[in-house]
Amino acid sequence: MSIVKIIFRRKKYIILQNSNIHFININQYKYNLSIKISIWNCAYYKYKRTKKEKNYIKRKF
Repeated sequence: MSIVKIIFRRKKYIILQNSNIHFININQYKYNLSIKISIWNCAYYKYKRTKKEKNYIKRKF
């Protein structure tokens, strides 16, 4: 596992890299957020939160 800390709009986000990507300590962030992360294959991870579901979309360049 590798832990990466990200600061986005003065808020701290922790990404736990395993087989999947999990966002920890979101602090109930209501809006869509796009983060460019250089992990392994420099993929583009987009976090989208809805009322009941959390959708994780992985896009490569």
